[in-house]
Amino acid sequence: MTVVLVDVANVLGSRPDGWWRDRPGATARLLQRLAALRTAGLDAPDGGGQVTVTELIAVVEGQARDVEEPAGLRLVRARGSGDDALAATAAELADDGDD
Repeated sequence: MTVVLVDVANVLGSRPDGWWRDRPGATARLLQRLAALRTAGLDAPDGGGQVTVTELIAVVEGQARDVEEPAGLRLVRARGSGDDALAATAAELADDGDD
């Protein structure tokens, strides 16, 4: 099982492309691009071919919390810190993997 967990605010903040003028719009565009990974797959880190993404989870916060959830991914809407929501989601995933 390959789960991709993304802190959307950190990804947006890494590119100085004007996202700060329309954070919800920039978030929606990034989420659409991320959702495409479910069908495209990812290159394996060791160069061993493609990895199929079984679940894609994106954490949003602040002004971007109300963005629409695109098909193909699960949206976690942080009530406070996105970092805290990301850590809690990762812990839940790790606990679920112990079964």
